[in-house]
This record gives sequence, C-alpha cells and structure tokens, in this order.
Amino acid sequence: EYVCNICQVVTFEGLTAAPLVARHMKMNHEVKLNVIKVYKYLETQTQLFDENGTVSYKCPLCPNKKVLNPGLLRLHLVSHSDENVYFCSKCDRTFKSFSVLNSHVKSVHGDVKYVICPTCGRSYKGAKSLAVHMLIHSDERRFLCYVCGAAFIHNIDAGGICFCV
Repeated sequence: EYVCNICQVVTFEGLTAAPLVARHMKMNHEVKLNVIKVYKYLETQTQLFDENGTVSYKCPLCPNKKVLNPGLLRLHLVSHSDENVYFCSKCDRTFKSFSVLNSHVKSVHGDVKYVICPTCGRSYKGAKSLAVHMLIHSDERRFLCYVCGAAFIHNIDAGGICFCV
C-alpha cells in the first residue's frame, strides 16, 4: 500500500499504483517521478514464495503472469502503463516497449533499402512499409465500425472514431 507522503490522503495498492502515483505527484504536487523507479519501490509487494523458497513476482493485473525477477516484472508492467518510457535517441518519439523502439529505429533511422510499389510507383522504406501500403490497392476492408458497420482498409482511416456517431 502506498500513501502519498505529501498529502497523506491518496492511497494506492500494489504495483498497479506506479503510474497512478507518478500522475498524482505530478498533478497535485508538481513533482515529476520516474515510473520505473516507482515500480522498483513498490515491487516488494508482489513477491511470492513457493514451497521450495523460490521467489517469483506476480503481476497484479494479469491473473496468471509470474516472472522470476523484478526487472522482468517492471518490463511487463510497462505494458499496463499509459507512459512511454523508451526514447528514440535520433528523434523525439517515445515508445511503450523496447521492441517497438527497436523496430522504429531499424525502419525509420536504419539502413533499410527503399522499395517501389509495383502498382503505383511510390517508394517506401522497407518491405514492411510497402506491405502496409499495398493494402490501399486491395479491395479488402478488414476494419469495421462496430456501430454502423462501415469498413476501412486501415484501422486509422476512421481515426479511431467513425463519423456515424
């Protein structure tokens, strides 16, 4: 359990609290905390011991998720946070996971060769970008609005919001 040491009012429970603690401190007390350091402070509350005395760490949000060390738990818990903690050193973008950051660095800043669309002649950096572009030339509309049933090629075509509402 975490009680704010400034106002003594707000109480949070477990490692789920880390983003909430950071947000509370920033909004109410203008104190900026590093979410990873808050996780480190709170992680002892998630320790489990089996009958052999082996320590594991349980995710407070996923019922069956256990890891063997607190570092892996911190990495996993970032997926539950709204905060992007991985920063690209070549631009200002931030990412939720290291693997997404790594993919970004390779595709945007790496030595990926340009490929040309055989249908329209546009060039794209890498095969992944071309594959996404090729959906435009397809008649397949995989993303549906759950309200009106309108179909879209890309999930972002509707900007997350269908205009039927």
